[in-house]
Amino acid sequence: MNIKIHRAPNQSGEILIEISTKMTKIIFDLGIDSDRNTVPPVFDNLDITQFDAVFLSHTHTDYAGLTNKTVFSSELTSRIISAARVYNMEKPFEFCGFYQDRTAIKVGDITVTPVLVDNDPYDAYLFLIEGEGKRVLYTGDYRANGRKSFEEMLQKLPVKIDFLLCEGMGITSADVNSITERDLEEKAAEIMSKKTGPVFVLQSPTDIDRASTMFHAAKRCGRILLEDLFMANLTDAIGNIVPNPNGSVGVNAFLTTGYQPEHIRYQLFRNLNRIDKNKIPSQKFAMYVRLNMKKYLKGLSQSMRFYGGVLIVSFAAGEQPDTADFVKFAKSKGMEVEFLRTSGHADARALQALVTTVHPAKIMPIHKENANWFVGEFHGTPVIKEDNLSL
Repeated sequence: MNIKIHRAPNQSGEILIEISTKMTKIIFDLGIDSDRNTVPPVFDNLDITQFDAVFLSHTHTDYAGLTNKTVFSSELTSRIISAARVYNMEKPFEFCGFYQDRTAIKVGDITVTPVLVDNDPYDAYLFLIEGEGKRVLYTGDYRANGRKSFEEMLQKLPVKIDFLLCEGMGITSADVNSITERDLEEKAAEIMSKKTGPVFVLQSPTDIDRASTMFHAAKRCGRILLEDLFMANLTDAIGNIVPNPNGSVGVNAFLTTGYQPEHIRYQLFRNLNRIDKNKIPSQKFAMYVRLNMKKYLKGLSQSMRFYGGVLIVSFAAGEQPDTADFVKFAKSKGMEVEFLRTSGHADARALQALVTTVHPAKIMPIHKENANWFVGEFHGTPVIKEDNLSL
């Protein structure tokens, strides 16, 4: 079995992993630069059609941004991706199959078994990959501080593998994240309850777990939740297992741009429980916002006071280059700013628990800048720093 991590020099973000045997070639995840929405040059000449299958672990663009070919995903992941493509007026494509938690899929002489994990996206998986007598575990993105049980996930894993292909970007020995999504809910509810003005939440629309956290906090404080059309379209596609503007009381979609009635986005809007812009100022609300919505908020501020309100920033510090400008704008409108988030990645304790559970013979960090930490932390296990390896 061969493993190859395709990446540009010094790349730390986009993910594209090739695992192959003499008979079968599979790609795991197809990522782009999530900040610049660009395709790394190293991927340009990679002919995806020459592979037997593509598996997506979750919906974040650094893992799923190149999904222009037929792929395997979970059914919920396919709904989210398809809804985003409809909103962006992109050509739809057919998924060649859906996987389920702990149900093995045979592709040639490779068997892939997905295992449900906790992550910001609602439906994320790691993969156990078996072929030519070898066992590889590819983690994708996972964490131990969300709403799903980390301990139950560990119990689903084998107790011995040959190779651990492991996420852990920016990890340090001091990186122990004790803040859970339920802790965030308590803190968000405390913040919202003290504000007389509007609440705005700056976060990624694909961080569905965080969206649920803010929904529950808003509901406890008697606030309706407002989702822009893009986010509303995603949550509606997932269904009633997450707060959405068709199945949840107190959730409404809103438009940031005017559309003609025949426009596809207006048609999407009409199918949701919605609120008109002129009715928003009279409501007690919490509104999800994105960095490209500053112009919309400037217009909204002309019809209502933002004083006494708060902007809750749920991005990592420095994660988004335009965040500082957005924060400056919020403060200029009289709002307080609170930074409230928890990591969507495994911390040191979660990585240690995973390694202790599966006892890998070798470890390959997905991001090369992590290699020295893994060497120091798991000194009894060889850590592979190359991008191309034959097991």
